[in-house]
Amino acid sequence: MCEHILVACEASADGDEALVAAAALARRCEARLTLVAVAETDPPGVKRCCGFGSAAWERCEREDAHARLTRGALMVTGGPEPDLAVVHGRPAAALAIVAEERGCDLIVVPAPPPGMVARLARRDWAAALRRRARVPVLQTPSAAGRRAAGPAATPA
Repeated sequence: MCEHILVACEASADGDEALVAAAALARRCEARLTLVAVAETDPPGVKRCCGFGSAAWERCEREDAHARLTRGALMVTGGPEPDLAVVHGRPAAALAIVAEERGCDLIVVPAPPPGMVARLARRDWAAALRRRARVPVLQTPSAAGRRAAGPAATPA
């Protein structure tokens, strides 16, 4: 049984699915919930893509992480007040460290982006997290896949 669940806040439909699923699971298990937004520091290729340098990139990442965390906290209302944290680093390493430091039993992450081009644009860091974390990692299903399938047919 889970007593403490950590969920990664990400600004996407799949990120929203992960937040909702983690909050529902926390309510069902009467577990504590921690929302974590990762501000990536020194991501691959930052010097090539950001003409303003890594300091500007890091400032933008911190601001974005705080915005994701605030939005995530608003989405998980209706249960116990979640713990909120902004951490710096690469997502897989940062989430694994926070989960271990806070004694989490489960890490919930969004589905990887669909399609090869999207995966190249936004790396799938969940695989690295599963290798590094000392607790189970639950990857929620893609929101796009569920919308494409449509509602389940009900018997007449």
